[in-house]
Amino acid sequence: MASGQPIDIVPEGENALLGSFTEGPTITAFRMDAMSDGTSRVVFSASEFTLQHPTIAGGQPQTMFQATGTGQLLLNGNTRISGDLIVDGEITAANMKTGLSALGSTGGTAALPPGSTEWSNLGAPLTLTVDNGGGQAFPLIFLRDHATVQNLSGFNQIGAVIIRLLVNGVPVYIHEIFNSVIPPALGANQGMTDCFDVGVVGSTHIFQLQYQHNFNPGLTGTVFAKVLALMIAR
Repeated sequence: MASGQPIDIVPEGENALLGSFTEGPTITAFRMDAMSDGTSRVVFSASEFTLQHPTIAGGQPQTMFQATGTGQLLLNGNTRISGDLIVDGEITAANMKTGLSALGSTGGTAALPPGSTEWSNLGAPLTLTVDNGGGQAFPLIFLRDHATVQNLSGFNQIGAVIIRLLVNGVPVYIHEIFNSVIPPALGANQGMTDCFDVGVVGSTHIFQLQYQHNFNPGLTGTVFAKVLALMIAR
């Protein structure tokens, strides 16, 4: 049970109002300050800020924002800003949506043992949605792939690594990183960067990278690919 300390009202000076509750080492407090330099402030000391409204979640208290252990402020639930959002720093997000455009990326790394694989997913699928009324969308795709060959023997080996990109389950791009006799000194660190666009119909689109490979015995390696997709609706 929390114990309440009296609320002190100070008619003059910087600390105009002070109230606090304690439970062991935990303190919840607020203070309203009228500063001598002409400024004022309201200060809360708490790890969570909770609101309760009879029409939200059956009237149960909802944590609207809270402080994290890394010094960040975490906003919970959907947030609407009635006005401009002006950011002096950086915006970090896996997915961004502005109605008529959406931006996101996905990628992954896979080990390539001797032998072969069928088409396998490389990384998680990326889903982008735009409000285009069922019209056409035009993903602008930046693709980076890279294959590294390791453990080559003293003679040439044969290997193939192929990357493809699916949009809504349909292959729209395919690239063969290498498929030839690979000299030990030349087979590693092959890759490419490409940019292209496709036209698709609808609002929601799923992007999925896939790979397959075929290595002779004695040849192993890894493959990496990442795709950045900017989708623009008309």
